[in-house]
Amino acid sequence: MTSSEEKYADIMNVKYTPSDRRAHMRRIDRAAQFAPFAALTGFEDQLDESARLTDARTLPSAEVTEALNDALRMLDRRILSQPFVHVVYFKADARKSGGRYVEKRGRLKKIDTVAATLLFTDGAEIPMEDLRVLET
Repeated sequence: MTSSEEKYADIMNVKYTPSDRRAHMRRIDRAAQFAPFAALTGFEDQLDESARLTDARTLPSAEVTEALNDALRMLDRRILSQPFVHVVYFKADARKSGGRYVEKRGRLKKIDTVAATLLFTDGAEIPMEDLRVLET
């Protein structure tokens, strides 16, 4: 006999007697007592957030800037017809540095030169400084 067996020898072979005062606990309920708890609440979310990649904003070349300006001038002459355009622009991330490049297709309502934004018929507003592609 090992030392642990000797230590508990007096209770090792005692027959189990169910309690008269308490109802029998189901196995699933007994197992739930030992289920892990969320000691690190939000930790998984933070790991996912730190693993999420963002792109850096790139500055357009002089050729791209000139092409965008030409497209804006041409669209300004046709703005009353609310032309359908395709744009690619940089959208900054709200939670970390950087962002991502997003495509948008829609009808252009107004070119606001004072606020330097493009206004779409669906209410979207895109700053001109974030534009990288503007096609009709």
